[in-house]
Amino acid sequence: MPVHGSVENFIPFRRAELVEFCADEGRLDDGDAGRFRTLARLVSALYHHEFHERLERLKAAFAPYDPDADTRALGEAGGIDVGALVEEFEDVLLRANYEKVSEADLELALEERSLIQFDVRVDFDDFQDMLLYKRGARSVPVEFRKGIWPFRKTRTMVVESFDRLVMLLRYKDADYFARRDRKPKKLPFEPGKMYVQLFKDIPRADFEVLFPNVRIGMTRKHKAFFIVPALGAGIPVAIKVVVSLAALFTAISIFLGLEKGGDAAAIAGATAGLTALAALGGYLFRQYAKYKGTITQFLKGMTEQLFFKNIDSNTGVFRTLIDEAEEEEGKEALLAYYHLLAGGSATASDLDRRIEKWFADRLDAKLDFEIEDALGKLEKLELVRRNGEVLEALPLPDAIRRADEIWDGLYDPDA
Repeated sequence: MPVHGSVENFIPFRRAELVEFCADEGRLDDGDAGRFRTLARLVSALYHHEFHERLERLKAAFAPYDPDADTRALGEAGGIDVGALVEEFEDVLLRANYEKVSEADLELALEERSLIQFDVRVDFDDFQDMLLYKRGARSVPVEFRKGIWPFRKTRTMVVESFDRLVMLLRYKDADYFARRDRKPKKLPFEPGKMYVQLFKDIPRADFEVLFPNVRIGMTRKHKAFFIVPALGAGIPVAIKVVVSLAALFTAISIFLGLEKGGDAAAIAGATAGLTALAALGGYLFRQYAKYKGTITQFLKGMTEQLFFKNIDSNTGVFRTLIDEAEEEEGKEALLAYYHLLAGGSATASDLDRRIEKWFADRLDAKLDFEIEDALGKLEKLELVRRNGEVLEALPLPDAIRRADEIWDGLYDPDA
């Protein structure tokens, strides 16, 4: 069973289910339960409108850098501010309760190995822009086999994984790669373009394999497993080649007319030398093929794993994260309002403790509720009143009327 890690801000329940749970909890009378559902629909609609506008801005800014675009631009894409795009995207990530991957996380992934026992390298100089964000962390026991047959044993390792990992990468232009003797047309990505990926259940110590320019190599331990047996089996063949070299050179000289002769012994010796040399070449080729086969098998397994771990790519990531941010904003605002309405007026700190205790007692969920952020949303919507440090929920009929007024005022028909 997964063991969840540190307490986070993410609320692991759907907004619609939380609204129904609150309405049916019994702390509101029948009339207010229905009104609370109405208010929830209005508030959700307001956030849906806001985040739809943000999605359109992100799509417009991303269009010139989209490697998957199947539409044509009607004009030059001038004035696109990449910094503004990245800043807007980061704000969406934060509102969806993601947090930035720390330098410590990145160093851990590059220096340590957990499930992937290979030498993995990433050239970060290839990127013009890079964002890495995560959400959720849990420890998962993973079984794997270790050792050489017949002494191989099944062992268990506890691996810390990120529930969600977002990656935004913009590559440098084609001139950069050309200067480094890397032909732009042969690269697996398009220089100058931006790639956005959303993954799930990614081991914290191995997420560097997600980079599209990752290079996989063998560790010293793996190389030793190939080199030591190769030396043991190859030395007798090499000795046979050395012994037969004189006869081989004699045969070549006779063939080229540099030396007279051609007795049967010389020809037999030359034949033996050629046979031994061919055997050595074949052996070296088999060892190289075995090495490449191991790498290929690993890459195949990694590709299969990533196929099931990839949630979305590029523009699709914006849509997914916009939806998640919209959900989180609505949940936070509606929960803060409900607990003020059902539990009575309170200070921000008291309300924060009240909501976190409710999650722990009623839903068996431990989280760090962002009370200041939630109250900021309610104050912006004017659904709470302040009396010094004490907050009070606007009565439901007034709250519905206020949310409806905001909705009606979204567009000016005379503008």
